[in-house]
Amino acid sequence: MNGDTAASLTTPPTCSTTATSTSSVGSYPTSCSGAVDSNYTFTYVNGSVQVNPAPLTIAAFVGLDDLRRGDTGDPAMYTGFVNGDSSTSLTTAPTCSTAASSASPVGTYVSSCSGAVDSNYIISYVNGSVLVNTAPLSIAASSDSMTYGGSVPTITPRTRAS
Repeated sequence: MNGDTAASLTTPPTCSTTATSTSSVGSYPTSCSGAVDSNYTFTYVNGSVQVNPAPLTIAAFVGLDDLRRGDTGDPAMYTGFVNGDSSTSLTTAPTCSTAASSASPVGTYVSSCSGAVDSNYIISYVNGSVLVNTAPLSIAASSDSMTYGGSVPTITPRTRAS
């Protein structure tokens, strides 16, 4: 009034909220109090701070070596966790899979994740891929013996997977 601003008050109000940087998704009250100025009668109206979910991206990276070992480790990479959260903080962990198996021929196979749940995050997914490379195979010529002046033995290949 009369050109006054918040800076014109004798004592400006102090305002606060119960929300913190580690607050879970939800609504938190805000309030102000303590303003002083002889020209005004103060009425305080509470407000709120809405904490919204943070974005979280889950990218699949199941590897064939993991499949061969029967590894049950986390088959995903995460981008976006905040406040010290990790994959173990999720309400429901994602399920990740690939069409590749330990018997798949050489090639590239899609891997994907889905099903993660946590109210503090808006979850999106990025497909990955599993590259099945050639397996090493050693071919050794057979060893044999013969008698001087005798017939040469048939030399055969012996294979051994590495």
